Amino acid sequence: MRLCGYKHVERAPGVRVYEEATFEVSLRTAISAELGSTQALGPPGIMAGRREFSVLDEGIAGNWNRPGQICLRGGASETSLTGLLVYESLGELFEFLAARVVPQGDDRLSHLVSRLSSGSESRGDLEREVLEAEDSGDVSSDSPRGLPVLSRERFKERFRSLPSSEPEERYVPTAEGYQRGPLLVRPLSQEVGGRTIPRWAYLIPTGVSEGSRNEPILHFDGQRLDWLRSIHELRGASFEAFDREGALYRAPHFDVLPSPHLRVRCLVKIPSGPALAKAWEHGLTISRRHPLLKRAGYVVDSRAPIALRGGEPVLENPTAAVQLLASTTRGIYVPGDRQQPEPPACSLLESESWAVVLDVNELP
Repeated sequence: MRLCGYKHVERAPGVRVYEEATFEVSLRTAISAELGSTQALGPPGIMAGRREFSVLDEGIAGNWNRPGQICLRGGASETSLTGLLVYESLGELFEFLAARVVPQGDDRLSHLVSRLSSGSESRGDLEREVLEAEDSGDVSSDSPRGLPVLSRERFKERFRSLPSSEPEERYVPTAEGYQRGPLLVRPLSQEVGGRTIPRWAYLIPTGVSEGSRNEPILHFDGQRLDWLRSIHELRGASFEAFDREGALYRAPHFDVLPSPHLRVRCLVKIPSGPALAKAWEHGLTISRRHPLLKRAGYVVDSRAPIALRGGEPVLENPTAAVQLLASTTRGIYVPGDRQQPEPPACSLLESESWAVVLDVNELP
């Protein structure tokens, strides 16, 4: 399985440069060593979870709070990387920023370098800004709070060395030191109405036995949620599939537990971006809706933790996709509501996807 961390790429006086990289580890190692990942999991596709997440701008795992973009000057050339600067002292960090880092635009790191070079602000103010960014735990230069820099002490608290035969040093977050809540995901497919629907399976460490190598784990396989006393209870094909195809992420940005109070009404095929954009204008002119789309409901991506049994109705007409997406806001579909004049950016994917329309179960 894979996870994201940092590899050491350059050493300068008092500063080390790390670049984000993807590493392969065994499933047992990831769980037993309590490893984390620099990559977070955003809601898939058009999914909106119970925590009021709106549509996502990517059809697969999102990189929320990713390490920042850094442009380094080296001789007559410049090199851009996604990474992190680890420093021994603030004085050495500022010397490195002034000599080596090239401002690239409107991100916070570029602003810091420009202000440092101009001398328009006191060194004390700039030092406080760096320390406040470190306290926030945010290393994304695109964030209002974050900077892609950490002191050596903070780096050692949040990351651990990953044993490797490779020459460069490799580091991955610890589950505690970086952000609690690691999550393992693997892709799978499921037949529904004769169609192959993309799904995700989830492994969710519970944190109940913190610090134990036998931490209980929740396993959702696309149809049911099981409580496992440890990773050792995940056997056979499921274990091998996670070990081979799984990916480890840090705390997810949506609820990964199934919603027992929701039931599936139907699935709607979402065409690829170009096909959806082509069908959009025409679809908005058609007022007649499929009977399954005449009442309000919740909308999630097919990779959400929703149980599919295989016999649910499937709608494949592009008009149904247009009518669904045009009247869906923050995961809630309201037919006849004000329609969006253009396709939401999250739905313009390279390949087709599937939306699931949900109803609330009636109380007994």
